[in-house]
Amino acid sequence: MITKIQAYLISRYPLLWNTRIVFLLPIIFGIHMLFYLAGYFKHFNLSDLHDGYYYRYEGVVMFSVLLTALLIIIWLIFYLRNNPLKAGYPLRRFHLIKEFFLLMVVFFSSATFFFTYQQGVFNRTNIETKEINTIDEVNQANLAFNFIAADRSDFRIYRSCDSLAARDKRREERLEEYYRLRDADLNPDSDMINNEPINESLDTLPLSYLYYCSLRYSVTNKDEQVPATIQHDRAHRWLLSGHRDSVLYQLNLFKALLEKYRIANNLDPESHVSRMFAANNFEVDTIYGTTKSTYDDYLQKDIPQAYIRDADFQDSIDQISEVRRGFWDWEIILFMFYYAFSMALLLMSFRMTSIRVWFAALVGSGLVAILVSLVVVSSNQSELALYLIWLLYILFHLGAFVFIRSRLHKFLSGVLFLWTLWMQLSILPMIWGKLEDHYREINNMIPGNEVSNPTYTWLNRHWHELLEFNLVFTFILLLVFFMPLAKKWQANPEE
Repeated sequence: MITKIQAYLISRYPLLWNTRIVFLLPIIFGIHMLFYLAGYFKHFNLSDLHDGYYYRYEGVVMFSVLLTALLIIIWLIFYLRNNPLKAGYPLRRFHLIKEFFLLMVVFFSSATFFFTYQQGVFNRTNIETKEINTIDEVNQANLAFNFIAADRSDFRIYRSCDSLAARDKRREERLEEYYRLRDADLNPDSDMINNEPINESLDTLPLSYLYYCSLRYSVTNKDEQVPATIQHDRAHRWLLSGHRDSVLYQLNLFKALLEKYRIANNLDPESHVSRMFAANNFEVDTIYGTTKSTYDDYLQKDIPQAYIRDADFQDSIDQISEVRRGFWDWEIILFMFYYAFSMALLLMSFRMTSIRVWFAALVGSGLVAILVSLVVVSSNQSELALYLIWLLYILFHLGAFVFIRSRLHKFLSGVLFLWTLWMQLSILPMIWGKLEDHYREINNMIPGNEVSNPTYTWLNRHWHELLEFNLVFTFILLLVFFMPLAKKWQANPEE
């Protein structure tokens, strides 16, 4: 069966036969399926949502990398047996660029096994948590924390909703005054905007549940959350109206959430509510730590020992949101494209030149890098490295083109050709990075400038698009310049 397939490919599709991709891709697909199933059937419960180790996959990455390396080595043994370009076979148009594209497919598909594993873990988590309404649970937990003190500063009088609103109003007034002084060229002090001293005597006043005006937890889309002021008004009304059962019910709901996600705590809603309504002016008598034995230094020794690992709830909500959002994004895919492109370029350069030239260029590139580093270090000017690299790129480019076209110095022209080819993918990003740094410095040199330079802003916001352009541009250069030049180099006489 395999012999018949090989015979058919040799006669009809020699490129597919030479790259062995017809046999390699099914193997890669099978390995991806095994990794996915390993992730999907990994044991899961809701407590894993706040367990950071459950979603870490360093061990899987190491195993995936080793498996990829082994697979690529075995594949290279068969792939490198035949080289029609070096053998002088007549090649069809676009043969080399098609071969390059197939190499990219091989490297891209074989380097993402651990991502497939992670996708299996995420899909399993998504199925297990699909009934969970994170917004409702966050709103319920935030309302409960109006009656649970985990941070002393949240229950001081100057953190009440009225005090915060008054502070924001004063800040707006100071901001208006700042701009008035600045427009009048009176050089206002920028610290006047945010610097508002707090009356330290207020810290001596008792803490009270009536003063809480914050949100303990959040979701990705914060617009869907109930605002802190509305939560405060509801909790404030329950306390002042003596609605003990409402407070108890809310704390029991939160207790149920803690148990649901298996979050360590010793919250006793019944006794907690009893102490709360028995206290004068609903003063706080219990500060909840994060563990049974570890408490922050500022906690008083006479406060009853109580703990809730409340951060675990936020971690659980964040993990559910991440799973539903998915970890795949264009940044990851673009990185994988660059990896596949670079590896294919390195291997294709080996195919387009002789072994002697390729290894000489590899060793020589290291020596050139060392020389450039020594020049930069001795001059004590880091920017000099960029200019030297650009200068070398231009010289290598011109040298390779002139020598190959004039059929001179085949060894040297091959080395220069490879250096130019290997540098191509990094030249444009280096130029853009230098421009971004330049315009950032110009922007920072203007005192009191609060508007970014438009060129710097555009470069900063369009890096992904620029990297995409760089990939496409290099691919086009391969097609119209480097690969035709490689054919001419192969045809040149040996020295």
